[in-house]
Amino acid sequence: MNMLSCNSPKEHMESGKQNASSSSRLVFDVVIIIAIAVTMRATNNMVVTTIPALARYDLNFTGFEVGIISALASVATFISTTFINVRFNNRTRRPFFLLSTMMSCIIMLGFYFSDPLTIWIVVILSGMTAGIIFPNTITYAMSRGEGTSRERILSLYSVSLSLGLIIGPTVEAYALNFVSYRFIFILFIPILLVGTFFSFFVKFPELGPKPAVSSSMRSPGFLASILNITIYNIAFAALTTFVVIYAKDSLGISSSLAFTLYIFFFAVSFSTRVYMSIRPFKFLKMPIMISTIITAGALFSMPFAQNFYLLAIAMALLGIPHGTIFPISTIMISRGSKPEERITINSYFFAYNNVLFITVPVVFGFISQYIGYGYSFLLMGIPTVASCTILMKKFGKNRLIFYR
Repeated sequence: MNMLSCNSPKEHMESGKQNASSSSRLVFDVVIIIAIAVTMRATNNMVVTTIPALARYDLNFTGFEVGIISALASVATFISTTFINVRFNNRTRRPFFLLSTMMSCIIMLGFYFSDPLTIWIVVILSGMTAGIIFPNTITYAMSRGEGTSRERILSLYSVSLSLGLIIGPTVEAYALNFVSYRFIFILFIPILLVGTFFSFFVKFPELGPKPAVSSSMRSPGFLASILNITIYNIAFAALTTFVVIYAKDSLGISSSLAFTLYIFFFAVSFSTRVYMSIRPFKFLKMPIMISTIITAGALFSMPFAQNFYLLAIAMALLGIPHGTIFPISTIMISRGSKPEERITINSYFFAYNNVLFITVPVVFGFISQYIGYGYSFLLMGIPTVASCTILMKKFGKNRLIFYR
């Protein structure tokens, strides 16, 4: 009886080796995810913020042309995520992912050698590669680990994105003391090479036939994640475009001081995501409610933040929901969708965010002509509250998404 119920020492050793091997692979997976997320996000953010300066001051574009070429990158990413990435299968996904990471280095050279004509082509290629790299990286992260370990990995992925958002502007701000906007693209190639190197170790799981797109779009995980990300990303799209302009034009703050607002913002966001990676949320409803209150409250206070210190406090507070809402959305997708649905869902999730970043600045800019920047930020609090209300009403009792 004991012989039947007990494992032999050899079996115990083999089991221990398998567990050790599994743990080592999971640690290496985390290193891969962090390396790709940090390097690609730092570079992508640099590209988005440097294209307007390169176009305006080096290529002598008009303000209208700068606006168009800035929007073009988001349009290209939207097309890539919506129409290209969702069509990859088990055989084609990895080759195109590797091609995109390698192309990102060549694209940096393209920006360096660009002229008023070729820069349009380079911007399109840059946007399209980003639309393949990011959804597939998050899908890879969602395939690692189970339960709490998987959600901790997703939080670490979000931490890595925040770290990239800190590293990119820091490197660029320092380097611009010595080099031109054009040469900045060359400086980021070594950073990209790190992410490209680790991308060769990415192995996507073998999945069954993908369900119809319409079926994936009805997934509770997708619908909840869209409503959740809307709570914050409408405000975020407006802040990234206009908060420095608001600080300079409305409050008379200098350019350098206005730029430091992002340091408070991203530092708090980074700290929040580090906390989530250490102590993942089991119950999502309360963090979402708190994030909504902070977002709406900070936005409603914008017209009354009449000096740098009050505006810095508002931006620091807004860093908290920036740190929570995105990783919570990825957790919702992970909890509320099937593995074979996730690449489609992630592609459309990123596409939706691109739509926000294309449309919100245009709408905000139009409204601000009539009521000013401060009250335009205040209005952004309305869809924040509305999105949270709809999310709770529609999915608040869904234990699969909100509870672990």
